[in-house]
Amino acid sequence: KTLCMSKHLCGPACDLTLHALSRSVQNSGPCPPPPTAIATCCHYLCTFDSFSGKDFWEAIGLSEEDFIVATAVSQWASLQEKKKKSADRRKIEKSDTTTSTNDSLNISQHSTDLSDSDPSTLPDLLSVASLAKKTLEEAMPDIEKDFIPSKEFERRFTREEKSLLGIRIKQLFDLSRAAFCQQQLGYKNAELVLYTTRSTEN
Repeated sequence: KTLCMSKHLCGPACDLTLHALSRSVQNSGPCPPPPTAIATCCHYLCTFDSFSGKDFWEAIGLSEEDFIVATAVSQWASLQEKKKKSADRRKIEKSDTTTSTNDSLNISQHSTDLSDSDPSTLPDLLSVASLAKKTLEEAMPDIEKDFIPSKEFERRFTREEKSLLGIRIKQLFDLSRAAFCQQQLGYKNAELVLYTTRSTEN
């Protein structure tokens, strides 16, 4: 039996690993994909060319330009004050079914009916992305993207708001990767698992 496990795959290294795993799965014939756990980090180093989660990213209406902005904003997760990190992480963990900053992509090959599964198991993410895009378009039909200078953009947020936005962006990257695992690798159970509260990046 095979088990895939990797810790701290910085930025694009995570995506290159998932692409390599995809090729391995394609070459293995009818065999199920191996159980896999990947600890992601350094999302600000991600590149759109190597990003494995493009299908999900584009399904929610985001572009390559949005991706470039998101990689920069993901660094804001590190703005949390040390004494508040654990409390903030617990707050986010309670409010989300996903994780906060240091996410581990934990994947099982076993098929499970979501109605009987752990609530942390992710739904069909591409379907969720399409629904989210449709909902936003209906709620804000006339909204247009308007890119503004980075300094002006930064001034619109408090330090706390920046740190929370950075956390959400990191989650979005890993949800995109989880969608790739569902669609391209055949993993029926995919979870984002909180694996540490001691660092926002590593």
